[in-house]
Amino acid sequence: MNKARVVLVEMGQWLLPFMKAPLRTYARRVLEEHQVEVRLLDAVTEVSTNRVRLQSGEELRTHTPIWTGGLQAIPQARAFGLPQGKAGRIVVSSDLSVAAHPEIFVVGDLAQITADGHPLPQLAQPAIQAGHHAAHQIARRLMGEPGQPFHYVNLGTMATIGRGEAVCEFPRGLALRGAPAWIAWLGVHLTELSGIRNRLDVLTDWGWGILTHERAARISIDPQELEGRRRKQPV
Repeated sequence: MNKARVVLVEMGQWLLPFMKAPLRTYARRVLEEHQVEVRLLDAVTEVSTNRVRLQSGEELRTHTPIWTGGLQAIPQARAFGLPQGKAGRIVVSSDLSVAAHPEIFVVGDLAQITADGHPLPQLAQPAIQAGHHAAHQIARRLMGEPGQPFHYVNLGTMATIGRGEAVCEFPRGLALRGAPAWIAWLGVHLTELSGIRNRLDVLTDWGWGILTHERAARISIDPQELEGRRRKQPV
């Protein structure tokens, strides 16, 4: 079997731009040590069945393109006629309501929420905290109480790079990388799961994967059987 070629194309200046420079540098170095070709300041302009064309003019021959494009809120924001910021995200006031329409609250990937003069990244923690805050503000309005500004609590950011490799950035300048960061990432994800059974199932799957380098759960599909089911379905 021929060795796969993996090319990572990022139109920005860095990988993991929401993290500090040493962690960004480490993540890129680990990827390149695993023979991943990292292309920064370039973008994909066209994808076909067997090639990917970049903005620089280069063409990459491929059979398996994986697209992880950035999130945009343009369709929804334009439909409502609301003010937009970066990537079409809707600009909100300090209490997460829209200035021109205070009856509308926007949270999650759709909202451009600013903290310390910078937009918050489109990650889980900003969305979760903003959702809780918006719910409290709606309850306060129903009781006739004034709104409150949103204050984001930075609990840290994590990203996995590969087996046994990750980067973690915590408040107050604490950072981890490599195996300790990977173990921390596993621990956080386990604690966030609901129910002991779910945690045990996931822990078992991870343990099997670490020991055997295989996935514990697999899905096998017989193409002929699938085609037979499709023919039996009523039109």
